Order: sequence, then C-alpha cells, then structure tokens
Amino acid sequence: MNGSAETFRPQQSADDARQQLTRWVPVSMPLGEAVKVLQAHGFACQHTQPTNGLRSAMICTFAPSPTSPIARRDTAPPTPVHWFVTLQSKDGTTVSDMLVGRTPRDIGG
Repeated sequence: MNGSAETFRPQQSADDARQQLTRWVPVSMPLGEAVKVLQAHGFACQHTQPTNGLRSAMICTFAPSPTSPIARRDTAPPTPVHWFVTLQSKDGTTVSDMLVGRTPRDIGG
C-alpha cells in the first residue's frame, strides 16, 4: 500500500500535507484504492455530491485523537487540526484531482 510506513502528520502545513497525500494517492489511482489508502492512515471517507462536471467525489476527514486530561500532561497540547481531503473523479473510477484543506488555516494562510 502506498505510504504504508509513513504516518499522517496532523501538525503540518496544508502544502506539506498535499505533498504527503499526493505520494500516497497519485492522480489516476482507482478511487476505491485511494479511499482504502486514506482510511488506512486514519481518514474517514464518504461520498459527496460531485460538482463542475465531475462524475464522483469523496470527502475524507482526519480529526485529531482526544488529548489526555490536564493532570496527566506535562505540556499544553497543540491546537487540534482537522483535515479535509476531497478526491475528485472526472470518469467516476479514478482520481483526477485532490483538494486538501485544514482548520484552523495555516498561519498566514
């Protein structure tokens, strides 16, 4: 599986995440395989309404794990980052484009 040894880093910029995700899910990968790859890295995927001439689209989200209670931490946890990846398909079977976003947005982004 693509990128199986590499973990998704939630505390990274959207550009860095896009590069990491593109290594795992290249354009023209079968859509079903792309979903399996993302799910193996902790993303939850579901169909979404395709737009702009697309035949299929999937939205995959990655939410951070809950942090431990304050009494059991040595430092404050990082700000939780939620990720949104949209897999777009013009032919309905293969990935034609990937949109990557996060909230909160990158500093300066």
